[in-house]
Amino acid sequence: ALTGAPLADVPVAGPRWTVAELAEEIARRAKLECPPQLLVNGSVLRESDSLEESGVVPGTEVLAVLCQRRLAATTGKDKTAKIWNAVTGSCERTLQGHTGAVHCAAFSPDGRSLATGSHDRTAKLWDVETGRCRQTLSGHTSYVKAVRFFAAGESLVTGSGDCTLVLWDARSGEHRRALLGHLSSVNSVGASPGGALLVSGSEDCTARLWDARSGECLRVLSGHSSPTYASFSHDGARVLTCSDDETARTWDVATGECLRAFEGHAKFV
Repeated sequence: ALTGAPLADVPVAGPRWTVAELAEEIARRAKLECPPQLLVNGSVLRESDSLEESGVVPGTEVLAVLCQRRLAATTGKDKTAKIWNAVTGSCERTLQGHTGAVHCAAFSPDGRSLATGSHDRTAKLWDVETGRCRQTLSGHTSYVKAVRFFAAGESLVTGSGDCTLVLWDARSGEHRRALLGHLSSVNSVGASPGGALLVSGSEDCTARLWDARSGECLRVLSGHSSPTYASFSHDGARVLTCSDDETARTWDVATGECLRAFEGHAKFV
């Protein structure tokens, strides 16, 4: 919770200090379990930037947001997902209910929900605090390999071996729309900042850009020669793909143009 209580008095060595160094010093002096996130004017500061690069000068008000817990989720062929305390390594919840191997998981932006996808052709929505399954999302005709929340956690997209993406209401579990176009299994799904666009990577060697509202395919990113995975850059202006063809590529979202190919790996990326 945001209380406004002071955490610590921290003398700053100089403008070349990184944001990460400042956060770590705050954690050390305040005896915190983990470093806080630092914000200026509502924007999260990048840990790798110096204070000077971040615009932090004498008199700047820096907000330190302390996350009470840092959690990680894992999935397994044992048909379960597990939620872990990322600091202590202890298992906090074992999520049971799928009838096949669990292939993927994703936290909602507020950290209160976890989505999982399984070989049993369903996705499930779980309450992180209690471990209770809130919704089972049925509709795919093959395994669910990818899940992702978007639109501030109000929507969910799943990708499946049935060659489709499906959009769901993350609160009610309602099936909203199926996105058709891939010719083989969907390997990955991603959302742009703000959730206006979606990206998918597929066994058909392409990635696709989609309008999240209409479901229209806006771009087909062709160039790889093997199964492909895709994600957005932090600013949403680029897509990064990687492939079993031993390369990675960056693409311009506005034009669909391949900007650069990264070659050098001797096995799939």
